[in-house]
Parts: sequence; C-alpha cells; structure tokens
Amino acid sequence: MKIDHINFNVSNLNQSVEFYKKIFGLEEKESGTSNASGNKYKIIGHPEKFYLCLYENTDNVKQNGFNHFGINVDNFQEMIELLRKNKVKIHYGGVVDWPESKSAYIEGPDGEEIEITQFFGGKLN
Repeated sequence: MKIDHINFNVSNLNQSVEFYKKIFGLEEKESGTSNASGNKYKIIGHPEKFYLCLYENTDNVKQNGFNHFGINVDNFQEMIELLRKNKVKIHYGGVVDWPESKSAYIEGPDGEEIEITQFFGGKLN
C-alpha cells in the first residue's frame, strides 16, 4: 500500500498550484469543477510519487484535524538550497535532525504545514 493523494482546500487555486510546481516540480494532471461543491479544483503531482488534489474554497480554508503532510525528496540538500533561494521560511529553527533522517518544515500558501524528508519514512524499517 501507499498513499495515492492528499486532498485539501486552498484560498487561491492558481497561487497554490504555482507554489507546488515551483518548489516540488509537480505537474498539472487534471482540472475542473466539483459536481458536489461547485468549487474549482486541480490535481497536480507525479504519477510515480503522489498527487495533490487542491480545491479552491474561499469560505474556510483551515481544516480541523489536519496537521501536516510529508514529502520525501530525492536530494534533501538541493531542496534546502531551493527553499532558501525562493525565500521559503524553514520553521522550528531550521532543519530538524531525527535519529536516522532530517526534516524541514515549511508552509504552503494557505499555511498548510509541509514536512520535507531526507529519507522515506524517516528511514524506519
């Protein structure tokens, strides 16, 4: 098993799509309007890694219970350099050292917390 996608609301669909494209190199795969809510959405991602399904919702973006999601990157140090180049703030005083891995915590355009990981699953077996 593996996670297929993460679905969440954003206040500005185009701004969020551009952020995730620029920082994580994701590609737009689908766009439309939800039959259920009438809200615009876009699915972005990478077919062998993960997808984000972003719904534009200007009423209430904050989701109760949602803490953060993690993205494992191929080259952690290059990602840190990309974040710094794009002036993306790394929270908690910078890169966090875990027993077997490192993480950087950033925010997306709507304040959603994103954990960028050096090793998949923190190198847990």
